Amino acid sequence: MTRLFPTVLILALILSVAAFFWFANQHRQSYETELLREMEVLIDQHVQEVASDLKDVRSDLSFLANSASLRTFLDDQGTSPSVTPLAQDFLWFSETKKKYDQIRYLDDDGSEIVRINFNRGQPQVVPEEDLQHKQHRYYVTETMKLERGQIYVSPFDLNVEGREIELPIKPVVRFSTRVFDGEGRSRGFIIVNYLGERILERFHHRRSTFAGQLLLIDENGYFLVGPTPEHEWAFMFAHKSDLRFQSNFPNIWSEIMSQSRGQSVTDDGLFAFTRIGAEYGLDQTESCRECSWAVVVHVPTEILDVHENAWMRDMAPYAVLLFLLLVLSGGVTQYNMSKSKKVDALVGELHSAIALERDAFVGGPTVVFRWRNAYGWPVEYVSNNVRSVLGYDPDQFTQGHLSYSSIVEPDFLQFLAEDIVAAKKRNLTSFERRPYQLVKQDGGRLWVQDFTTAVRDENGAITHFIGYINDITALKSAERELKQQRAYIEEVVNAIADPTMVINVKDHSIVLANRAASDLYLSGGATPPGITCHALSHRQDQPCSGKDDPCPIHELLQTKQSARVTHRHFDGKGNDIYVELTAAPILNDEGEVTQFIESHRDITERVLLENELVEAKSGAEAANEAKSRLLANVSHDLRTPLNAIIGFSEMMKGEYFGPMPDQHYKEYVSDIHKSGRFLLDLINDLLDLSKAEAGKYQLDERAICVSDTISSALRIMDPLAQSAKVGLTSDVAEDLPQMIADERVMERVFNNLLSNAIKFTEPEGTVNIGAQKNADNHIIIDVSDTGVGMTEKELQEALKPFVQTDSSISRKSEGTGLGLSLCERFVTMHGGTLTLSSEVGKGTTVTLDFPPEKTL
Repeated sequence: MTRLFPTVLILALILSVAAFFWFANQHRQSYETELLREMEVLIDQHVQEVASDLKDVRSDLSFLANSASLRTFLDDQGTSPSVTPLAQDFLWFSETKKKYDQIRYLDDDGSEIVRINFNRGQPQVVPEEDLQHKQHRYYVTETMKLERGQIYVSPFDLNVEGREIELPIKPVVRFSTRVFDGEGRSRGFIIVNYLGERILERFHHRRSTFAGQLLLIDENGYFLVGPTPEHEWAFMFAHKSDLRFQSNFPNIWSEIMSQSRGQSVTDDGLFAFTRIGAEYGLDQTESCRECSWAVVVHVPTEILDVHENAWMRDMAPYAVLLFLLLVLSGGVTQYNMSKSKKVDALVGELHSAIALERDAFVGGPTVVFRWRNAYGWPVEYVSNNVRSVLGYDPDQFTQGHLSYSSIVEPDFLQFLAEDIVAAKKRNLTSFERRPYQLVKQDGGRLWVQDFTTAVRDENGAITHFIGYINDITALKSAERELKQQRAYIEEVVNAIADPTMVINVKDHSIVLANRAASDLYLSGGATPPGITCHALSHRQDQPCSGKDDPCPIHELLQTKQSARVTHRHFDGKGNDIYVELTAAPILNDEGEVTQFIESHRDITERVLLENELVEAKSGAEAANEAKSRLLANVSHDLRTPLNAIIGFSEMMKGEYFGPMPDQHYKEYVSDIHKSGRFLLDLINDLLDLSKAEAGKYQLDERAICVSDTISSALRIMDPLAQSAKVGLTSDVAEDLPQMIADERVMERVFNNLLSNAIKFTEPEGTVNIGAQKNADNHIIIDVSDTGVGMTEKELQEALKPFVQTDSSISRKSEGTGLGLSLCERFVTMHGGTLTLSSEVGKGTTVTLDFPPEKTL
């Protein structure tokens, strides 16, 4: 035995060392496999989130391009429409979405017409004088190449203002599409700058909890999210242009460029990557440049080595112990092994019996997990129904390929860990967790609620957890739908222009009040819980009972029909107001009135005007004032429903609600749209004429360049002239002086005169606008045509409101008959004169004469 002892020692040493390094290699391979799986899950999460974000942006862009306010603005180009409604709609959209740095509408020349700046959470409309010309920017050039319905997506870069990178840097992706008016003519395009920080913040957040590096790389190999901030956005800075992913890892970059998804184990560590391209809508058109990104997860070799060295250091004592055990006598070892096998067999039988009973208990939707209280929460047991609920094979857990933490949605890992810490502090044996999500085999998400039991050893330390997992996805979906429905109802109610509220009939308490009600009665403040309708609008403790303010609740309870009354209320500042109150009952399943909905329309001006008209005794000035106010009030009430009719008919023409049954329906819808447009134009012209006649039309006079204003009018009228096959020319003197005038009003005058001339000129005819300074320093502007001309009688009547010539062309036109009258009023308000000269069959000339005091 003595002579054999050295041999035994050597053999034991060789076996111990070989086993030690074999297990170390197996452990490293297992660790790398687990890391690669986690890397794939991490990549899938980011790709799905990016795809969802981009889908929402495309939907938002389509919504903006087809909005009613934009349709109205585009179709009103010939009448110099105000951009204020369009700007306000864009501002509301920016405030609601909170994810666009800029929302812009540009004309076909690349000039900004409307721009909304997010302004770090405080959106604002950019003043006209700060709007810019963006024709030099690449995304404008690319958008101009698009066909109707196409969307351009820009590369991921930094926002540039005034040809300089905006600081602090602002990562953006630009989405744009062209827009067309009702006649199919190009009217510019919509651009939204999506705030890329939303995507990048997720990368920075998740990689702070991950051992490796989470990278986002563009098509040219530049870092959008890099290993350090110094590496990011290098393509925007000339001195950093060599900081690319491909410079450090050329082989991996070749794999990324040749395939859309992959993994690699290299001397530089572990790599997993996925390219985001056409399947996620990043390159919908051929004009999109550099629209493909790559999500890369990299675990450097140094991290793997540190983990392996730590494992070897922890396992070294066991290697020594193994060596000592091998030295023991063979007989004792054989004896112990024999006893161990018998014990293992008995334990296995007991485990099988317990597992059989446990699986019988969890044969339904409840999945049972047992995991160790160790790093990653390794699973020792999982019930067989995990396959039907989550899609995984039980062996994937029990063989160590998956741990419990690896299937938990990363966003929920933190609070699961907090639950365990709380259970330890409170010495709990069992506890119910908050709902969280598990990642299924197919990548889907499952909402679960679990009841967890802590298993402790004889010292009270937690060694294991047993979790009973129940699928509550359907419950969470129903909860989400209820929230969405309530949010939708609140959004619809808030969209109602009139103050609207839902009231409980038992105690008159307000259940729901829209934003307009808050603005009117609370000056924009929040509606106090439990406040009654009479306390809100009447400032009294009891419901209305007088003849002047009859409460509609009693009538609704008896008739169960809608009611309409006129009430005197108090606004948020305590001022008396009059409202037209419309109330409708809300019935329960038994047909009883439980609530009712009220809408209040402020008719204070109408009531006061009616009182003034009744009390007015004489005087043309008082009558004209009342007429103007009545006309303004009626115009305001009519324009809101007319805008809705025009908007919905425009959507029907575009088949937004689906294809129309036949040609007759299309003609009916077209007639509705044309009639609505005509009536809206007539109302606007009437209102302007009323203001001008009453002396209330406020001019914003300043020094303007007449030649520039004429050029703008020619550019706007050119599509109309081309459509009518009429030549459009100009003859403007180069030494024409500047003029003191309201530029928008003058441009409207020129547009109106050119539109009339084109309308009354036969195809192949010509329309010319000329401007010069005469010997007396007067500015003379002539708009002449070769059209049908007018008789002497028609010439004398032409400047009167609602008068149109009796020509065939006039009968086909859609004018309101107020155009020339308004032009004459506007010119007179500027101190000038408007005269007409015409000859039947040869054409008409309109001459504008502005005195020297209007020139500079």
